Amino acid sequence: MRVMVVGWDSSDFTLIKPWMEDGYLPNLKNLMRVSKHGNLTSVYPPVTPMAWSNIVTGKNAGKHGLNGFMKFRPNSYDVEPVSSANRQGKDIWELLSESGKKVAVVGVPLTFPVRKVNGCMISGFLTPYGSDDYCFPKDLKDEITSKVPGYSPSRPTHLAGEFNTTSDEVYVKSLFDILEKHIEGMIYVAENKEWDFFMGVFNETDWVQHKFLSTIDKTHPKYEKVRAIKFGNVIRDVHARLDEALGELLRIAKDANVLVISDHGAAPLFWNVNINYFLYKTRRLRFKRSVKSSARVSLARIGFSHQFMFKVIRKLYKPTYVEHKEYDNNMKIKGNDKHKNNATRVGPLVKLGRAGYKAFLLSTSDVDWSNTVAYAPPGGNGAIFMNIKGHFPNGIIDELEYPQLREDLINELKELKFKNSTIVERIFQREQLFNGEYIEQQPDIQLHFAKGYFGIGGFTNDFRRPFIEPQTLYGIHSMNGIFVLREVGYDSSRAVHDAQLVDLVPTILHIMEVPIPSDLDGKSLADKKEKPIMMKENVLNSPRLDTPIGYTREEEEDIEQKLRSLGYI
Repeated sequence: MRVMVVGWDSSDFTLIKPWMEDGYLPNLKNLMRVSKHGNLTSVYPPVTPMAWSNIVTGKNAGKHGLNGFMKFRPNSYDVEPVSSANRQGKDIWELLSESGKKVAVVGVPLTFPVRKVNGCMISGFLTPYGSDDYCFPKDLKDEITSKVPGYSPSRPTHLAGEFNTTSDEVYVKSLFDILEKHIEGMIYVAENKEWDFFMGVFNETDWVQHKFLSTIDKTHPKYEKVRAIKFGNVIRDVHARLDEALGELLRIAKDANVLVISDHGAAPLFWNVNINYFLYKTRRLRFKRSVKSSARVSLARIGFSHQFMFKVIRKLYKPTYVEHKEYDNNMKIKGNDKHKNNATRVGPLVKLGRAGYKAFLLSTSDVDWSNTVAYAPPGGNGAIFMNIKGHFPNGIIDELEYPQLREDLINELKELKFKNSTIVERIFQREQLFNGEYIEQQPDIQLHFAKGYFGIGGFTNDFRRPFIEPQTLYGIHSMNGIFVLREVGYDSSRAVHDAQLVDLVPTILHIMEVPIPSDLDGKSLADKKEKPIMMKENVLNSPRLDTPIGYTREEEEDIEQKLRSLGYI
């Protein structure tokens, strides 16, 4: 039995269903008439690395090892971007490859560096811009770029710059240009490569809601009528174009089983919550009293931050050009493009801003770890780590005092309010969310905020107040993704109410009659009458010694720029 999985990152039935009723998504609507469907419950926190890792492994983060966008460097409080090299265990395409099934994987987030499979793979979001190693087999890159000139698995620099000065008009034009290339590439692979299992993910649905969700929500603090008139249909139009692509993919799939999924939903963002500010004000996070560190703290307290530098760059540089450039196969500007000089005008300002925040911005080097109890790292999205002896190089918390210190912190976090409203919806202790041999890599406390709030860590934001107004990010993630399953031989248009991300792998393996490892956390959602085949032995996680390191230092900087542009760090 063949299976095709199509991912629309961040898609949400709250948005989709009205568009279906208005006739904008006919292919998805027709598919749902013969498919079981419902919300696909995401994870805490509902962010890309953990969500897609749960989807492709069928395991919780305590088993595959990933949580937020960043991870601690060994024996350090500094962090680095995560990659597929950090995900432990076997992904669905590896399990299928070992069973002799042909696989084709395109655009799935966090698949760089690519892994060897029985078939082909093109990596997706969090691939370093300009990398030549995003395909398996390696010569697939030349093939895909010859068929789809300008194809790139990652967001181009002008959409993900460290100090993004791209106007809305340029953003929308570029977004649809990228979307077309991703559609062409995905359809090419689906139609021309042999596969028993195909999986392709589009991230444009996520990027567009982050930037334009405020245009369709009149209650949003950043709602502007003029902007809404001009860009209020952009999110819908991205979905409508992907619905057309879905029609093509369904044609190629023929009688294959089909899944349409998203890793989480979309929600408005009103305020960022500066977690480290709270820890600082409650004296759980302390800074050194050296001249340099004291100066940086003082600057942060008066508003010097990455956001401050962003505002300066925006005022100094007004985008006056539209990026309708011609690119070669390596995404380099062709020839003497007449806009090239304008496009590079921002370069010196970006370099100045980067040097400014690196020289004067607070960092982990300014923290007095010998007196710090807890810290929220960047990219953790509500994650708090306790400074435990043996876990961190300068840990101060021992096993006996840990439970009480954590409980005291949780009780204070419950009372965190904004304008007399409690903003923390749920607080989890590590063991309530995770299990497995990598549980100690997970946060000691995970916060889940009420609608409109997003928890940030690190020190890129100023320390004037705990609540910070977003600069360009007006949409964030919700707990409800989408789940649609057309199972061959079972015409079952009915609602599904308990689908979880970890259910996808056992469902696919069940449908394809491949043994299901006994250490998976999910269950099969298939109607298939035959019971799932279970592996007798337990498939243990182990470090992937055959996998190359994730990123070079230059690639890390590129990924960090992308994450800053999306508001994740």
